[in-house]
Amino acid sequence: MLGLTLPINFFSPYKATSIIDFWRRWHITLSRFLRDYLYIPLGGNRGGVSKTYVNLLLVMTLGGLWHGAGFAFILWGALHGVALIVNHAWNSIRPAALAQSRLMSLAGWTATTITVLFGWIFFRAVDLATSRNMIVSLFTPWTMSTLEPRALHLLGFCWLLILACPNTAQLFRFSFLLKGSESAFLAQIPAGRLGLIALGGTLLFFSLVIMVSGTPNAFIYFQF
Repeated sequence: MLGLTLPINFFSPYKATSIIDFWRRWHITLSRFLRDYLYIPLGGNRGGVSKTYVNLLLVMTLGGLWHGAGFAFILWGALHGVALIVNHAWNSIRPAALAQSRLMSLAGWTATTITVLFGWIFFRAVDLATSRNMIVSLFTPWTMSTLEPRALHLLGFCWLLILACPNTAQLFRFSFLLKGSESAFLAQIPAGRLGLIALGGTLLFFSLVIMVSGTPNAFIYFQF
Protein backbone atom coordinates (compact mmCIF):
# COMPACT_ATOMS: atom_id res chain seq x y z
CA MET A 1 0.00 0.00 0.00
CA LEU A 2 1.58 3.30 -1.23
CA GLY A 3 4.92 1.51 -1.41
CA LEU A 4 4.69 0.31 2.20
CA THR A 5 4.67 -3.34 3.15
CA LEU A 6 2.14 -3.88 5.92
CA PRO A 7 2.49 -6.90 8.21
CA ILE A 8 -0.37 -9.32 8.68
CA ASN A 9 -2.00 -8.44 12.00
CA PHE A 10 -5.02 -10.76 12.11
CA PHE A 11 -5.33 -14.14 10.38
CA SER A 12 -8.79 -15.65 11.03
CA PRO A 13 -8.29 -15.81 14.83
CA TYR A 14 -11.75 -17.26 15.46
CA LYS A 15 -10.77 -20.35 13.47
CA ALA A 16 -8.08 -21.11 16.06
CA THR A 17 -8.22 -24.58 17.61
CA SER A 18 -6.20 -23.63 20.71
CA ILE A 19 -5.26 -20.54 22.68
CA ILE A 20 -1.69 -20.91 21.41
CA ASP A 21 -3.06 -20.93 17.86
CA PHE A 22 -5.30 -17.95 18.69
CA TRP A 23 -2.34 -15.78 19.70
CA ARG A 24 -0.56 -16.74 16.48
CA ARG A 25 -3.54 -15.32 14.61
CA TRP A 26 -4.81 -12.45 16.82
CA HIS A 27 -3.01 -9.07 16.94
CA ILE A 28 0.11 -10.70 15.53
CA THR A 29 2.25 -7.58 15.81
CA LEU A 30 1.43 -7.25 19.52
CA SER A 31 2.14 -10.95 20.06
CA ARG A 32 5.50 -10.54 18.35
CA PHE A 33 6.29 -7.48 20.47
CA LEU A 34 5.42 -9.28 23.72
CA ARG A 35 7.51 -12.27 22.65
CA ASP A 36 10.59 -10.33 21.53
CA TYR A 37 10.69 -7.65 24.23
CA LEU A 38 9.20 -9.38 27.28
CA TYR A 39 8.97 -13.16 27.01
CA ILE A 40 12.43 -13.84 25.54
CA PRO A 41 14.28 -11.30 27.78
CA LEU A 42 12.60 -12.93 30.81
CA GLY A 43 14.12 -16.24 29.75
CA GLY A 44 11.32 -17.61 27.60
CA ASN A 45 11.15 -21.38 27.96
CA ARG A 46 14.80 -21.81 28.86
CA GLY A 47 14.38 -21.98 32.64
CA GLY A 48 12.30 -25.13 32.90
CA VAL A 49 8.57 -25.74 32.88
CA SER A 50 7.72 -23.73 36.01
CA LYS A 51 9.71 -20.69 34.85
CA THR A 52 8.08 -20.91 31.43
CA TYR A 53 4.61 -20.86 32.97
CA VAL A 54 5.49 -17.92 35.23
CA ASN A 55 6.82 -16.01 32.22
CA LEU A 56 3.67 -16.72 30.21
CA LEU A 57 1.41 -15.48 33.01
CA LEU A 58 3.52 -12.37 33.62
CA VAL A 59 3.80 -11.44 29.94
CA MET A 60 0.08 -11.86 29.23
CA THR A 61 -0.86 -9.92 32.36
CA LEU A 62 1.40 -7.08 31.21
CA GLY A 63 -0.19 -7.40 27.78
CA GLY A 64 -3.55 -6.78 29.42
CA LEU A 65 -2.12 -3.77 31.26
CA TRP A 66 -0.86 -2.43 27.91
CA HIS A 67 -4.50 -2.07 26.82
CA GLY A 68 -5.42 0.04 29.84
CA ALA A 69 -4.59 0.71 33.48
CA GLY A 70 -7.57 -1.10 34.95
CA PHE A 71 -8.20 -4.33 36.82
CA ALA A 72 -10.53 -5.57 34.07
CA PHE A 73 -7.73 -5.43 31.48
CA ILE A 74 -5.32 -7.07 33.93
CA LEU A 75 -7.80 -9.90 34.54
CA TRP A 76 -8.27 -10.30 30.79
CA GLY A 77 -4.53 -10.66 30.28
CA ALA A 78 -4.16 -13.00 33.26
CA LEU A 79 -7.00 -15.18 31.95
CA HIS A 80 -5.19 -15.62 28.66
CA GLY A 81 -1.96 -16.32 30.54
CA VAL A 82 -3.64 -19.11 32.52
CA ALA A 83 -5.24 -20.44 29.33
CA LEU A 84 -1.83 -20.56 27.62
CA ILE A 85 -0.38 -22.43 30.60
CA VAL A 86 -3.20 -24.99 30.47
CA ASN A 87 -2.71 -25.32 26.70
CA HIS A 88 1.04 -25.94 27.01
CA ALA A 89 0.48 -28.40 29.88
CA TRP A 90 -2.09 -30.30 27.83
CA ASN A 91 0.24 -30.42 24.81
CA SER A 92 2.95 -31.96 26.98
CA ILE A 93 0.75 -34.92 27.97
CA ARG A 94 -1.55 -35.23 24.95
CA PRO A 95 -1.21 -38.53 23.04
CA ALA A 96 0.31 -37.95 19.60
CA ALA A 97 -2.62 -39.67 17.89
CA LEU A 98 -5.02 -37.02 19.20
CA ALA A 99 -3.08 -34.19 17.57
CA GLN A 100 -4.50 -35.07 14.13
CA SER A 101 -7.99 -35.97 15.34
CA ARG A 102 -10.81 -33.93 13.79
CA LEU A 103 -12.92 -34.50 16.87
CA MET A 104 -10.11 -33.13 19.05
CA SER A 105 -9.76 -30.13 16.72
CA LEU A 106 -13.49 -29.44 17.09
CA ALA A 107 -13.24 -29.77 20.88
CA GLY A 108 -10.21 -27.48 20.86
CA TRP A 109 -12.00 -24.89 18.74
CA THR A 110 -15.04 -25.00 21.05
CA ALA A 111 -12.96 -24.60 24.22
CA THR A 112 -10.87 -21.83 22.65
CA THR A 113 -13.89 -19.89 21.42
CA ILE A 114 -15.64 -20.10 24.80
CA THR A 115 -12.47 -18.96 26.60
CA VAL A 116 -11.88 -16.06 24.22
CA LEU A 117 -15.49 -14.87 24.30
CA PHE A 118 -15.59 -15.13 28.09
CA GLY A 119 -12.41 -13.05 28.26
CA TRP A 120 -14.00 -10.30 26.15
CA ILE A 121 -16.35 -9.62 29.07
CA PHE A 122 -13.44 -8.15 31.06
CA PHE A 123 -12.08 -6.41 27.97
CA ARG A 124 -15.33 -4.62 27.12
CA ALA A 125 -16.80 -3.95 30.57
CA VAL A 126 -16.16 -0.50 32.01
CA ASP A 127 -15.29 -1.89 35.46
CA LEU A 128 -15.23 -5.09 37.53
CA ALA A 129 -18.78 -4.55 38.80
CA THR A 130 -20.06 -4.51 35.23
CA SER A 131 -18.03 -7.63 34.46
CA ARG A 132 -19.61 -9.39 37.41
CA ASN A 133 -23.12 -8.43 36.30
CA MET A 134 -22.44 -9.68 32.78
CA ILE A 135 -21.11 -13.01 34.07
CA VAL A 136 -24.10 -13.45 36.38
CA SER A 137 -26.43 -12.75 33.46
CA LEU A 138 -24.83 -15.60 31.50
CA PHE A 139 -26.19 -18.05 34.05
CA THR A 140 -29.57 -16.37 34.51
CA PRO A 141 -32.50 -18.34 33.01
CA TRP A 142 -33.79 -16.86 29.76
CA THR A 143 -36.16 -17.69 26.91
CA MET A 144 -35.97 -17.19 23.15
CA SER A 145 -38.53 -14.38 23.44
CA THR A 146 -35.98 -12.27 25.32
CA LEU A 147 -33.55 -12.32 22.39
CA GLU A 148 -33.48 -9.57 19.79
CA PRO A 149 -34.22 -11.07 16.31
CA ARG A 150 -32.00 -8.57 14.49
CA ALA A 151 -29.13 -9.35 16.84
CA LEU A 152 -29.57 -13.09 16.19
CA HIS A 153 -29.53 -12.53 12.43
CA LEU A 154 -26.42 -10.39 12.67
CA LEU A 155 -24.72 -12.91 14.95
CA GLY A 156 -25.48 -15.77 12.57
CA PHE A 157 -24.20 -13.76 9.62
CA CYS A 158 -20.99 -12.87 11.45
CA TRP A 159 -20.24 -16.49 12.39
CA LEU A 160 -20.92 -17.57 8.79
CA LEU A 161 -18.50 -14.92 7.60
CA ILE A 162 -15.89 -15.90 10.19
CA LEU A 163 -15.99 -19.68 9.75
CA ALA A 164 -16.97 -20.26 6.14
CA CYS A 165 -15.11 -17.53 4.29
CA PRO A 166 -11.41 -16.96 3.61
CA ASN A 167 -9.75 -13.86 4.98
CA THR A 168 -8.35 -11.05 2.83
CA ALA A 169 -4.83 -12.49 2.73
CA GLN A 170 -6.24 -15.79 1.44
CA LEU A 171 -8.46 -14.05 -1.09
CA PHE A 172 -5.87 -11.82 -2.67
CA ARG A 173 -2.65 -13.67 -1.85
CA PHE A 174 -0.77 -10.50 -0.99
CA SER A 175 3.03 -10.48 -0.95
CA PHE A 176 4.37 -9.79 2.55
CA LEU A 177 7.83 -9.51 4.06
CA LEU A 178 7.89 -12.74 6.01
CA LYS A 179 9.99 -13.80 8.93
CA GLY A 180 10.59 -17.19 10.52
CA SER A 181 7.64 -19.51 10.90
CA GLU A 182 5.20 -17.02 9.36
CA SER A 183 6.43 -18.11 5.92
CA ALA A 184 5.41 -21.71 6.55
CA PHE A 185 2.16 -20.51 8.08
CA LEU A 186 1.22 -18.54 4.96
CA ALA A 187 2.41 -21.25 2.57
CA GLN A 188 -0.95 -22.93 3.18
CA ILE A 189 -2.85 -19.96 1.70
CA PRO A 190 -4.66 -20.97 -1.52
CA ALA A 191 -4.38 -18.81 -4.62
CA GLY A 192 -7.13 -16.20 -4.89
CA ARG A 193 -10.00 -17.08 -7.22
CA LEU A 194 -12.48 -14.79 -8.94
CA GLY A 195 -15.42 -16.62 -7.35
CA LEU A 196 -14.02 -16.15 -3.85
CA ILE A 197 -13.31 -12.50 -4.52
CA ALA A 198 -16.87 -12.01 -5.77
CA LEU A 199 -18.22 -13.75 -2.67
CA GLY A 200 -16.04 -11.59 -0.44
CA GLY A 201 -17.24 -8.45 -2.21
CA THR A 202 -20.87 -9.49 -1.80
CA LEU A 203 -20.43 -10.19 1.90
CA LEU A 204 -18.62 -6.89 2.32
CA PHE A 205 -21.52 -5.08 0.64
CA PHE A 206 -24.11 -6.62 2.95
CA SER A 207 -21.86 -5.96 5.96
CA LEU A 208 -21.70 -2.28 5.02
CA VAL A 209 -25.49 -2.17 4.61
CA ILE A 210 -25.94 -3.63 8.10
CA MET A 211 -23.42 -1.24 9.64
CA VAL A 212 -24.87 1.85 7.95
CA SER A 213 -28.41 0.94 8.98
CA GLY A 214 -27.48 0.83 12.68
CA THR A 215 -26.12 3.31 15.18
CA PRO A 216 -22.44 4.01 14.41
CA ASN A 217 -19.85 3.03 17.03
CA ALA A 218 -16.26 4.19 17.27
CA PHE A 219 -13.61 1.60 16.40
CA ILE A 220 -12.61 0.11 19.75
CA TYR A 221 -8.84 0.20 19.09
CA PHE A 222 -8.91 3.98 18.68
CA GLN A 223 -8.69 4.18 22.49
CA PHE A 224 -5.38 2.30 22.72
